[in-house]
Amino acid sequence: GGAAHPINHSPPPPLVLVSPLAAAATGPGGCDTIYQGFAECLIRLGDGMGLGGELDTVCRSWNDFHVCASQVLLRCPEEAAAVWESLQQEARQAPHPD
Repeated sequence: GGAAHPINHSPPPPLVLVSPLAAAATGPGGCDTIYQGFAECLIRLGDGMGLGGELDTVCRSWNDFHVCASQVLLRCPEEAAAVWESLQQEARQAPHPD
């Protein structure tokens, strides 16, 4: 029996994945990428937090996140309000370490 070789046709990633911020900045489609933009901000926040637990590092990371998130939210105020509210609700439900 001859083993069939799988054909790997991997399409290039859509432009939205390559540059969500650029896509969001191009106009009315800003709402479409609000979650992606938020995710990028959160990833950056997590990376910053992972560098060390010093208070100044944490504060700087949080400030960066706030600026990043604000820029994402400015593109789509109505949706932003809903996203922010849901994040706050999740934060309240999350178990807090002692």
